[in-house]
Amino acid sequence: MRNLLGGLGLGEVALQEFGAPNDVLIRVARQPGGASQALRRLVDEARRADGGRTAQRTAQERCYRAMSALAGDYPGFEDAARQLFAGDMAAFGEAVAGWPVDVRTYLVTLARVREDDLA
Repeated sequence: MRNLLGGLGLGEVALQEFGAPNDVLIRVARQPGGASQALRRLVDEARRADGGRTAQRTAQERCYRAMSALAGDYPGFEDAARQLFAGDMAAFGEAVAGWPVDVRTYLVTLARVREDDLA
């Protein structure tokens, strides 16, 4: 993480771990444009560096929330959820094949990464 932050051109950067192992406080030197612009650059860079995992997880969670509300009592719900979070969309499609077509279509649409997931 230090290498990634150091390459952003933010000046002096300090990291402090606290709480859980993945809880980190990041301190950066005063930035032109203020703290909000610096934070935005950090978030944007982290998203670009994660290979789309954040966008994929966003799509999966969006789909899961709708699936829980609409199909939580449908047969094969647990299997569909496992396949969704495994990223196996072919198996997910098979798991929801017996569900009503409108629910199936909606869930598959929600599970796809959208442009705004990448922003």
